Amino acid sequence: MEGSFWGGDRILLDDPPGSGAKKRSAYKKLGTKRESIFTGFGLMDPAAHSAYARARDRGITGNLLVGDGLQQGATLVILPGGEVVFQHIQEKASDHPHLEELRTAAVAAIQRYNTSKADGGTKAQNRQ
Repeated sequence: MEGSFWGGDRILLDDPPGSGAKKRSAYKKLGTKRESIFTGFGLMDPAAHSAYARARDRGITGNLLVGDGLQQGATLVILPGGEVVFQHIQEKASDHPHLEELRTAAVAAIQRYNTSKADGGTKAQNRQ
């Protein structure tokens, strides 16, 4: 598949390259877990096998040799200023946030952000 699927700003949290290897401080702060070689990659998870097959059938591929396939992740929506308005911590390879909940949180965050910008702009204009 070709195309740009992730437009806009994204922040990938991890220790900077050359900072002393695999501290994984962001993952630790979020409380995510790292699977063992026996439980990782979804090897024992039927839902992961099913998701892999669906992706493969659609021509979506990945590269298990890039990154750490044993590290579980998280999905967050964070407002400017640092307020977390949505958080999903991955429990296993096939675990993911419900897309409707994520979409709702993202839309609400955008609306809050736009409202706060508009309120700030109005206040600034009233002071002149």
